[in-house]
Amino acid sequence: MKKNLFIIILSFFTIILVSDFKAADYGEIVGTVLNKETGEPLPFANVMILNTSIGAAADENGKYRISQIPAGTYSVQATFMGYNKVTIENVRVSLNRITNLTFELGSETLKMEDVIVQATKQAVDVEVASSAKMINADEIKNMPIVTSVKDLVALQSGVVTDGENIHIRGGRSDEVLYLIDGVPARNPITGVASVEIDVNQIEEVEILTGGFDAEYGNANSGVINIITKTGRERLTFDAVVKTDALLNNSISTNYDYGYLGISGPVPFLPNSGFTLASHLEMDDTYYKIGGSYGTTKFLGLDINNRQYGNYGVMAQINYQPIRDLRIKAQAQLDKSNNKNFNWVWSQIPENLPITQSESNRFNVIVGYTISKDSYLNLSASYQNGKSKTALLGLDSPLDAFKFESVYYDYNGNRIPDDQIADILANNPSIIDFSKTKSNYNRPPLTNDFDSDGFVDEGIYQNFYVNSYETLDFDFDFTQFIGVHKIKGGFELSYQKVNQLEIENLGQYFAYRDTIPGAYPQYGTKRWYYNDALVNGAIYIQDRIQYAGMFLNIGIRGDIFRHGDIINDKDFINQFNNATGKNIVEFEKMKIVWSPRVGLSIPADKDTKLFFNYGYFIQSPNFSELYRDPFLTSVVGNPDLDPRKSINYEVGLETEFIKNYVLNIKLYGRDNSGDIGFRQTETVPARSIYENIGFGSSRGFEIEFRKVYSNYFSLTANYTYLLARGFDLTALDAYELGNTIPPSVREQRVGWDKNHTMKLLANFEVMENDELNFFGLPLSDIGIYFVVQAALGRPYTPIIPGAIYVEANSKDGPSELYIDATMHKGLELFGIRTVFFIEAKNIFGIQNINFNSGFNARTGEVYNLGDLEGQSQKYLTQHQIEFLRANAAYTPDLSVRLGLKLYVK
Repeated sequence: MKKNLFIIILSFFTIILVSDFKAADYGEIVGTVLNKETGEPLPFANVMILNTSIGAAADENGKYRISQIPAGTYSVQATFMGYNKVTIENVRVSLNRITNLTFELGSETLKMEDVIVQATKQAVDVEVASSAKMINADEIKNMPIVTSVKDLVALQSGVVTDGENIHIRGGRSDEVLYLIDGVPARNPITGVASVEIDVNQIEEVEILTGGFDAEYGNANSGVINIITKTGRERLTFDAVVKTDALLNNSISTNYDYGYLGISGPVPFLPNSGFTLASHLEMDDTYYKIGGSYGTTKFLGLDINNRQYGNYGVMAQINYQPIRDLRIKAQAQLDKSNNKNFNWVWSQIPENLPITQSESNRFNVIVGYTISKDSYLNLSASYQNGKSKTALLGLDSPLDAFKFESVYYDYNGNRIPDDQIADILANNPSIIDFSKTKSNYNRPPLTNDFDSDGFVDEGIYQNFYVNSYETLDFDFDFTQFIGVHKIKGGFELSYQKVNQLEIENLGQYFAYRDTIPGAYPQYGTKRWYYNDALVNGAIYIQDRIQYAGMFLNIGIRGDIFRHGDIINDKDFINQFNNATGKNIVEFEKMKIVWSPRVGLSIPADKDTKLFFNYGYFIQSPNFSELYRDPFLTSVVGNPDLDPRKSINYEVGLETEFIKNYVLNIKLYGRDNSGDIGFRQTETVPARSIYENIGFGSSRGFEIEFRKVYSNYFSLTANYTYLLARGFDLTALDAYELGNTIPPSVREQRVGWDKNHTMKLLANFEVMENDELNFFGLPLSDIGIYFVVQAALGRPYTPIIPGAIYVEANSKDGPSELYIDATMHKGLELFGIRTVFFIEAKNIFGIQNINFNSGFNARTGEVYNLGDLEGQSQKYLTQHQIEFLRANAAYTPDLSVRLGLKLYVK
């Protein structure tokens, strides 16, 4: 393992030294330099981005293009001998976007002053033929209760949340591709983001929910591209703290948050910059379970954990050794701990497991501009991570069943029994129940003595541990030829995963010592996987500007290659025995092609009609592919094909009045190859994953946006969604015990909220502006509201006497959340200081938590007078209190006070 890791790292840094690397967080500025008096072009004029070494010269027709510009806000200046300088300030450059700037220079003979003007951002980008939303740092900074990228995504149209999961246009939560500065940041085991990026580190976020180009793969639903801040020419410092500890205990969850960032030029290294940022977030959460949470070592400190904690640090250097070469290197560490709320175990929370995770990410991103019409890019990234879910302090499941007591009540009569001899004689005071002989009638490992539903004695019996390493390379080349912008590239990803899951680990089987993985004698169910696989992709796309229209066409080929373990003789024999199949050898490689097309038809500079259509794929997750056949009721299938979908949409976007934008989109999606399972005909019967599912999504989105002006901005969106699927999740029928015949038609999926509405309203007087409010001057002050409303998530009702009830056929109670933040800034000792208060669920609205306390017979929270299941028996008060838990409703009002400091 160490040898393989050494080779990987050596190869990684070798490529760094000899290659040009991809800089995927770039945009472009294009335009024309004109003579103000005559309107004639000024050939070979110079256009420079101030305080950088980035610029270009116009051609003989006065046209210029500046490529490979990092996302951010700049001042751009045009100069021509004999003419006054013109500078345009506050020019926003965004990822994969073209900013158009026209310069009009006056002759010096007219004795005109140099001109400085403010850029105005085009409200509608008529060149884009997809559903794309750009959110920059200035827009993020005052949003209420936004601490993660998921919070930003959740506010967009077409997005539905289900707990911590994000669903885009009816898709599953693992169908979203997360990129950080253009580099994949996906955990290969879970399929979700591998690291957390603090919102204060973000320069810009691009959210693609439809029609994304061929350069993006392994994503059926959406792409989230996070662009981090880079160091500039001036040293800056910013810090943020917030807490609820200063408030009434009834609304405090013991929440604390801190962020510290510093950026600026690297000393003694011209044309360079650095960024160093760290954050921590700790919370006992609204659903506090109690017990010990342990400690986390972070930056040399031992931090006492709370129920939830996240700690991260990022270091970044950007360097431009020559005008056309830009290099960015990043390192990031992210740690987290979480003790999930479990009401049944709330009497002895010490015996619940804690999930502890750690991930590390190292990127090198470099861009090289060959000419004004071509550039090539390559990126390289190494990531590793590990996660463990176990009782606090346990390194292996063998530690879990040592009771340090000379007496133990093994028959549950509340009377201590005589000491049972220590089987291994390793400690006379420890009873090794998990290591006793198989014929020993040992006591139950969990007890509910008083039958009140709560576990009174015992420990949680599952043990999960995994680790992964990934190495990603990405090359692309872009060439402008007349009206064409042609881009092609390839990707290569190496993934090594080691995973062990054990359920009911208290069960010991002395004879079982030949199955793979650690601790083979423990557990009634287990899954072990240890292998490496390689995925790749190639793509080419062309953006064509013709007759005032913009056409995007492209095709992508994704390559999936298994590791060696699936064709191991023992694995194949056990797979065939468990499933009844007759596999001789699994196919190790599969290639899937995905064509895509998009068209934008501008009516004028403020209105466009657009359309896109494409094929998209999503690779199966590791559990579906590799859940081993040795000791589990559910068997993975290495022969699975990727999930496929055909996505399409048509939309209209128009700035019908200055600063007022209307966006209407209709979309559809057809899924095939969704992964469900079939029951085998073996004895005992097993369940095996197969490509047997299908589904569809239909809907439309309407968004009204008022761009910030006159101290006010507003966004209101409405989404109608109908998402249906066959075989809702791969384990539904298994969890039901296969007692109900499976459906043979599409049914609503569990996150199919038909109607969602979101409103974002911001009133703000900027730092350098002033508003006279009835004689009171206001400056550097603002208030921001976010309102989210939705029809409740669907559920399967309990109908007494019904032979068949369609899954998810009823809608739960509606949901309404109202959040707000208010801030006031001022200068203190030369430091910009911003005081703020943020409140979530400001009216304390009780929204039902469908995961706890929801009665599927009444469609409401359990209450006195409710009947039990399908019977006519009334639930007792104790039963109702137990079923409601203390989590029947989503979190109540929470208020946090905070302070931000900016030094520039």
